[in-house]
Amino acid sequence: VPSCRDCNMGEKGQVFAVDEVHQAIHPYIDKDIFFREQWVYANFVSGTPGAISFYVECPANWRQEDKHRALHHFKLLNIANRYRLEAGKHLSEVITQRNSFVKVIRKYSSTATFQQLQSEFIEANLKPII
Repeated sequence: VPSCRDCNMGEKGQVFAVDEVHQAIHPYIDKDIFFREQWVYANFVSGTPGAISFYVECPANWRQEDKHRALHHFKLLNIANRYRLEAGKHLSEVITQRNSFVKVIRKYSSTATFQQLQSEFIEANLKPII
């Protein structure tokens, strides 16, 4: 089964499941729910310079075993850290865009709060991407 080097040589290759809950999710033969429904989410942690954190939140209608499998897979393959590193590559660009957006809008609306500007920026620029 083709997969990236990290999956073939990393943690996944060193362990095997003894029960359903500890099975890694297989990209070709597993249930569609893992690929068609969202279960990995992200939060932007505001600060200097800011960060993105990733977490698992499975749909409520999933079986408990599937929820545990998704969480186990997420932890086993260190997905939060992998996604964080990838997102970090683009985060500085987004922060620069946000700061430019705030600067331009403040010229035209001196009464707008930072929270309002941030919300408008997310709505206008980030939601189409997310």
